Amino acid sequence: MRKILCLIFCVLSGGLAAQAVDSVAIRQADSLFQASRALIGKRDFVNALELIKQAETVVLEKLGPESVTYGACCYQRGRIFILSGNIDEGFRWLFQAKAIQEKTIGKLHIDYAKTLYQFGYGYMQLGQYEKAVNYAFEAKFIIEKTEGKTSSWYRGNLNNLAICYTILGKIEEAESLFLEARNINGQVGGKESEEYATITSNISHFYLRMGNYKKALEFAQEATELSRKLTGEND
Repeated sequence: MRKILCLIFCVLSGGLAAQAVDSVAIRQADSLFQASRALIGKRDFVNALELIKQAETVVLEKLGPESVTYGACCYQRGRIFILSGNIDEGFRWLFQAKAIQEKTIGKLHIDYAKTLYQFGYGYMQLGQYEKAVNYAFEAKFIIEKTEGKTSSWYRGNLNNLAICYTILGKIEEAESLFLEARNINGQVGGKESEEYATITSNISHFYLRMGNYKKALEFAQEATELSRKLTGEND
């Protein structure tokens, strides 16, 4: 009986040790992800990519290529390449991230939606707006279900969808999305935030493109006034 109890204890101890290793690897990767995101914000893509490579080395050794965290590595690589203008390379990594995420976390997950978002943004940069809409629309549904409409990802996705619809000539859909994004931004960040000013400016350009000069001027004046308040300029 003692031998059986000892064997069970040893097995459990081994499992806990493995979990501890996994936990350390995940924390290391998360720390590198955070540092990389800070560099991306500064548009330092070269050093941001180096940090992701470091995370990838840890993750592949400790967690393996089919893990959730390796999927996150692939996503981060893809995002960096997309933002730096290397769209084809970005897509290569995003497709890999997408395949891993479908197996590990499923499609109804915010991280999967973020991958779709990056696909949509990438296709916008290539001028392939129909493809961009397909990815952005699916991302919109998932983000709404998982994070809600006040999420910054949801608001950004609305803006991208509205731009695509404008270019594709789907005017009513574009107008509705622009105004929804503006309304949500006003509720979340207030009407004197940079994001609210940006979406107001986008709406002005939308109405200008549509030839509705009265509304274009109205929103342009509001965007200009907001910009002055935010920058502290008086003239």
